[in-house]
Amino acid sequence: MALIKIRVILLLFVIFVGFAESWIDQDRQIENAIFKKYNRKHRPVKSEATTMQIEVFLMINHIEKVDEKEQTLLLHGQISASWFDEYLVWDPSKYNNTNMIAIDSWKIWQPSFALYNSARSNGWYLHMQGVPATVISNGKVYSSGSFSFYVTCVFDFSDYPYDVQECPIVIADWVYDLSKVNLSDPVPTQLTKPIVRLSFDPDPLGTNEPKKHVAGWEVQDTWRKHCYWGSKGCVEGDIPTGPLDTYWSLLEFGIQLKRHAPYYGLTILLPALTTSIITLIVFWIDDYTMAISITMLNLLFQGFCSWSLMKQLPPANGKLPRIGQYFGYTLVLTAFSYGIHTMFHFLIVNVPGDIEFPFQLTNITEKLREIKFFKVEGLSFDPQSVLLGEYIGKKEATESAQENHNSNNSTTNETTVTNEETLVDFNTTPTSSTIDLTEEDSFKSENVFKIEEGNSQETEIEEVPKKAPTISNQSHLAEELYTIRRIIFAIYLVIFITLVFLLLY
Repeated sequence: MALIKIRVILLLFVIFVGFAESWIDQDRQIENAIFKKYNRKHRPVKSEATTMQIEVFLMINHIEKVDEKEQTLLLHGQISASWFDEYLVWDPSKYNNTNMIAIDSWKIWQPSFALYNSARSNGWYLHMQGVPATVISNGKVYSSGSFSFYVTCVFDFSDYPYDVQECPIVIADWVYDLSKVNLSDPVPTQLTKPIVRLSFDPDPLGTNEPKKHVAGWEVQDTWRKHCYWGSKGCVEGDIPTGPLDTYWSLLEFGIQLKRHAPYYGLTILLPALTTSIITLIVFWIDDYTMAISITMLNLLFQGFCSWSLMKQLPPANGKLPRIGQYFGYTLVLTAFSYGIHTMFHFLIVNVPGDIEFPFQLTNITEKLREIKFFKVEGLSFDPQSVLLGEYIGKKEATESAQENHNSNNSTTNETTVTNEETLVDFNTTPTSSTIDLTEEDSFKSENVFKIEEGNSQETEIEEVPKKAPTISNQSHLAEELYTIRRIIFAIYLVIFITLVFLLLY
């Protein structure tokens, strides 16, 4: 029984080897037959007037580097092409119905592809080698190979860090003109644009999204353009009229990349908006010394943020990014605010408070102070006013009233002692005038009591809590400058809103 099994296995092995040899022999026979008169150095057409239609397809597998300084892109992938070779044709019925064979790509003719926007001299020529070409019995050839393209780009950083960059990949046949080779559209039509497949991880359920982020960029889209390059430039559309030997068929593949900056809002945008808000708040601080100090710190903070931004910004290509323009405008506005507050502080300290501005400006400020916006009090950094509020004014008023009351009492006591001494002196000489003096003293004492009652009433009146000083209690010059600061604040607010709108949109 075991011997029978061994014989069956050996018989099957012989049959399989026979079929394999037969299949190999068929490929060899076909290859020997079609390569008898084949010359890979010439176009595989039987008539020189025939224009070969070559279909080209790209698949991008990896983006290695986006060099913003050099404005170049390094990417890897596969390039595939197909065309009809009139000399690679056979009758399948003569070769055991063999319709397709694999031939080393270096043995057959290939188009002379060149990368026109290559950033390296050794990457100019494209060779589809390493993978055998597939040949169909009707002469259709499919060839492919891997590539590493180092292409030049034109970057625009105006929208940094939300900028979108596009890099073209320009391919053409550098040997044959349009009358000999035309790079036509591939079939089917959904393969016209390059396919981007940055990951080959199996995902049978389709739950994971394809990989799009690489090298700090997000792949958004690809494109493909076909044009005919000649004396009039690159003409798209139908084949141009006239002599075709003055045109070359050119394919432009491209990839669209968007910068991936998830921390931009926290590291750049938030400090920029914070410094703008501080610049606006300074106009509401009543203490000029505090306002000047905060403005100086704000200038230092803006300078640090600008220096940090300059280290991150890519090299300029003629246009400053909008975030850079925003930092520049805010720095100028803050410096101008510092100058305004310094000048106003000088006026408050060195100019008399009753001085008036020119007549027209004074009228404008007086009319503006009737508006509710110009009546709002500013911010105070006095710890007593902030923490205790009106209690300080009430306490001061009470202490003042108490001092007045004590001074009145001492005056009354002195008057009473003087009257008593006078009465003692007059008692030694009892005359008729003694009664009059006594009546007069009694009248004075009554007046003293009345004065004391009046002082007590005045003290009660003075003990009403005092309110903190307001703009209306300040000098005329302070009122004028207060109104001007509010006007400048409104102007600054409009400017910052415009800058933020231009920054975000």
